[in-house]
Amino acid sequence: MCEFYDHGQLMRVDLTEKQNHCLKLIRKGFSNKRIADALTISPRTVESYIDQLKEKFRVSCKSEIAYTLNADY
Repeated sequence: MCEFYDHGQLMRVDLTEKQNHCLKLIRKGFSNKRIADALTISPRTVESYIDQLKEKFRVSCKSEIAYTLNADY
């Protein structure tokens, strides 16, 4: 479970284990290549996870994902 704010309203979304790992690395500022290396997956798979996260968090780019999250995450 992950919390974020959407237009001032607290929202909750369920993430898969891989999405959660990817999200934590995005918040650390990792590039897609570095995320792929850290998770031992392909860069294309990372792009897929990022697309899924963007949809879940209702944002249009990777950098917005980290800013959307509750600071306590």
